[in-house]
This record gives sequence, structure tokens and C-alpha cells, in this order.
Amino acid sequence: MTDVSRILTQAGIRPTRQRAALGKVLWSDPDLRQVEAAALDADLIRTGVKISLATVCNALRDFEHAGLIRKLAVASPWSPSAHRSSDCL
Repeated sequence: MTDVSRILTQAGIRPTRQRAALGKVLWSDPDLRQVEAAALDADLIRTGVKISLATVCNALRDFEHAGLIRKLAVASPWSPSAHRSSDCL
């Protein structure tokens, strides 16, 4: 089991291929602090992972509910952003 799959499983989230790919992008850069769903989607596309923006948003919501990330208030309510809740992830 990969580290991302282990993190997701321990948080009670089923580690699907899409969630694992998203987690890998989220947690691969230790300096990453704030992200937007559209930027994550673009990163996934660049790495060859085909995933819809809706799936990215749903996975981010799942990660938030599990306490893996925090949602930040932004200028527009239509710009989903996420912040890692712990630097140890």
C-alpha cells in the first residue's frame, strides 16, 4: 500500500485511483500550502491522469470531511481551495 493510500485508508476514505492520484499531487510538495481545484485538475492532466473537475472537487470535499485538508474562504465562493491541515502529511 502506498503512503497516499495508507493516509486515505486511515482517514476512512476508500483509496480509488483518482483519489490516490490527487493525494499524490497534493502531498508530493512539502512547501505546498494552498491549492485550487482547477489547478489540481491541470496538474493531474499534465501527469497523464484523466479525471474530471467534478471528481477533483468531490475528492477535495471528502478529504476536508476526513480532516486531511481545510477549506479556505476565498473572494469567490465558486473557487474551491484547499489547505493541508497538517504539515506532517
